[in-house]
Order: sequence, then C-alpha cells, then structure tokens
Amino acid sequence: TLRIFSIEEQNQIALAASVSSIVATVVTYPIQKARVMLQSGEEAPKVSNLPLFLNKRGIDPAIATGPFITTSNDIFGILIYFLIAKLILGI
Repeated sequence: TLRIFSIEEQNQIALAASVSSIVATVVTYPIQKARVMLQSGEEAPKVSNLPLFLNKRGIDPAIATGPFITTSNDIFGILIYFLIAKLILGI
C-alpha cells in the first residue's frame, strides 16, 4: 500500500538523510586512513602478497583491488546511513 507522509515526517526523513550522509562521510575517512596505516604496519607482508599473487595469474593488481575498496566503502556507508536513520526516526 502507498502511504502519504505528513510534512513533519517528510522533514524528519530529510533530516535523517542529511545527517547520516554527513556522518557516513566523516566516519569512512578514518576507516580509509586506518586501512593505509595497517597496510604499512604489521599487515604489510600479507597485503603485499596479494598484488604479487594477482600479477603471477596475469591480472593487473591495480585494477583488481579497486572493486574491493569501493565495495567496502559502499557497505560501510550504507550501514552507517541506515543506522543513523533508524536512530533519528526511532524505528
């Protein structure tokens, strides 16, 4: 069934979307920064083997790792978005 939202509900939804978008941006930046720090620290040997493995298989490592990074950022962004919307709307 189709539900008509009141002006107050529409304002709450718009506010939730705006706030969660801002928070998602603020939260994903440290995640990306932490990923770089981990790669340069103790995780470096494990991470550095992935490009070598891909290169031996004839796959360009720069192209192959892009979808992994994009997908993880998208997943975190969507989870944060819905979490904040749930908190604001009280669902």
